[in-house]
Amino acid sequence: MNITSYNNWFGVDVGWLSRDKDGFLALFITAGEGPIPLSIVQCTSMPVIQSEELLLEEASHCSFELFSNAPDPTSFSEIAKRGVFVFDWDDVHRSNKNKLGKYVLVASPVKPKPVVDFPKIISEIAELSPLEDEIFKSSNGIDPRIYYPCMGGPINKDNKLDRT
Repeated sequence: MNITSYNNWFGVDVGWLSRDKDGFLALFITAGEGPIPLSIVQCTSMPVIQSEELLLEEASHCSFELFSNAPDPTSFSEIAKRGVFVFDWDDVHRSNKNKLGKYVLVASPVKPKPVVDFPKIISEIAELSPLEDEIFKSSNGIDPRIYYPCMGGPINKDNKLDRT
């Protein structure tokens, strides 16, 4: 995916990777609307759009906790089994007055796997947009727009985050 093709991805549920302060990975599922850091959108040298598939090539690593009431949380649990935190842009399912404007933790590995234990390509993708002020295991939600210029996510008429 690159910036010229972003509109082709709006409405498509994709995931992007990041690393936290403790050196653990999270997959952020956009639900077709969530913001994606420009560093991910503009990357053409790595298969960033295939982050979920790359993670699923890894062996199961641990058990997990599920915090989602999605009708089919299989994809969340399969990623968490690989030692990766999973955040979802679940505002797509909320009314305007109940929107949170952030990715929420939907699955957590019991034993997170450090980024250094993943293949190089996965760690390189995660380093495109590290969230070094965040600790995924204790997060109550993450808005990447606080840290990075992003594509996607709700914007109001004044080109500001819409938190209403």
